[in-house]
Amino acid sequence: MKHIFSVSILLLAAGIIGCSNSNGPSNGVSWTIPNVGSYYVYKTIDSPYTTFDTLWVTGRGAEQGMANTITLDSAAYIAYEANGNIAGWPGEDSTWSTMPTGGGTAVDSEVDIKTDGSRYVNRMTRSYEDAETINVADSSFSAIKIHENDFISNFDPHGVIEDTASETIDYWFIPSIGYMGKGYKNGGSWWSSQELVAFKLR
Repeated sequence: MKHIFSVSILLLAAGIIGCSNSNGPSNGVSWTIPNVGSYYVYKTIDSPYTTFDTLWVTGRGAEQGMANTITLDSAAYIAYEANGNIAGWPGEDSTWSTMPTGGGTAVDSEVDIKTDGSRYVNRMTRSYEDAETINVADSSFSAIKIHENDFISNFDPHGVIEDTASETIDYWFIPSIGYMGKGYKNGGSWWSSQELVAFKLR
């Protein structure tokens, strides 16, 4: 998986972003929606490995029932909602996964995957934490911090739980560039991080 947001998954005035358009809801969160040809470069540390990945915006329009969306790498969708939230659609046979960047109540969701008789279930709760200033890609940005708690269960083909795990993920989304600035996943005995090192909006 390329991305912590699993698409594996965003407060400056959008008018400064050239030809990219803005989606500005009444609650004050104003999202810049990048045009096709924009890209984001991320540095991922998953100890002991460090990798760099580039996510390209390859489409823009309405997808999967959402009006304001972009396509990343011709595979995953990001939607900018009127209430200020951002949502991700990782790919085929998926559902929208919402980040409450517009504030409000926490968002509960569940991923339930069955493969070769086994089953993986991840129950997630995501909460709006705060607006912060972060330094990524050699610049300072206003960002929205989202905190996620995950509880994961793995079942054998007979429906018996084999193991469970819990982890947390913190995301910092930058509305002025339309996507994530950084993320940090804590699995207890291990961790991984992702940080924006370069980007270009078109």
